[in-house]
Amino acid sequence: MKRVLVVYNPKSSKSKDVERVVLGPLRKKYADLVEYQILPTNFDDNVAKIARLLREDDVVISAGGDGTAAIASNAILASKKPQIVIGYLGFGNFNDLARSFTGKKTSALQLSRATKTVKLYPLDIIADQQHFRFAILYATLGLLAKSTLEFEKPHVRHHVKNSKINLIYSLLILIKFYFQKRRFFKNQSDIIVMNGRRAGGILRTKCDYYASETFKITTQNLSKLPRLILFVTKSFFGQMSGKTTTSKIFEFKRGANLDFQSEGEYFALKNIKELKIQKSTQFLNVITV
Repeated sequence: MKRVLVVYNPKSSKSKDVERVVLGPLRKKYADLVEYQILPTNFDDNVAKIARLLREDDVVISAGGDGTAAIASNAILASKKPQIVIGYLGFGNFNDLARSFTGKKTSALQLSRATKTVKLYPLDIIADQQHFRFAILYATLGLLAKSTLEFEKPHVRHHVKNSKINLIYSLLILIKFYFQKRRFFKNQSDIIVMNGRRAGGILRTKCDYYASETFKITTQNLSKLPRLILFVTKSFFGQMSGKTTTSKIFEFKRGANLDFQSEGEYFALKNIKELKIQKSTQFLNVITV
């Protein structure tokens, strides 16, 4: 029997649900169940610690939001153990990864026993010729990336869980953020990179790219409010413009401070002279149920 490793965040607002519907049943079934609790350190530290725990044939279950899923996924890729499989159970705000691969009624036990997988080729983000991060389904740079911090506020997280008002409420948050920070984003461009159909619950495309050699990328000047509203609204309905490519390089001769986020995790990149985004040759075996 394969070993099961669960990655979850004990500080999450849904940690009690994870304990009840994920950990409880799995503990009864698997005597050697491994539980990894996300530590309040940083992304890279958690990735490194999980990577050291992994064995060749593990079944990894991410029980959390997209941030937890991104940590678990990056850990598998860092371990370079291609036989590992991963499944996503959504206990976050947008749960883009879980919604892309896992049915709403899928249980932890079903996921642990599932045999059907698809290969997911992530985006390799390279800053100044050094690997920085794997983006699993999407990445953004600029105003939209910076606005991620607004969506992490507790009162905002509570409201965006209601998908019926997701677009309207998200637009209101973005408009408020725009007026608060607009002087910092004058004439700056946003870069949006899509490897799947969903990003943050509000940006969508009509195609998945994770299994192919290409991804979708668009550069938008969203420093004007009408452009921001139009772009987000069209993207919500799958009408995002852009081009497909296998690789893209951005050069900043004087060095640039970049606001970057992938899977809802924000990072401030400092004094970057070259940023390269390309499809990785590594892949994840993602469970589909």
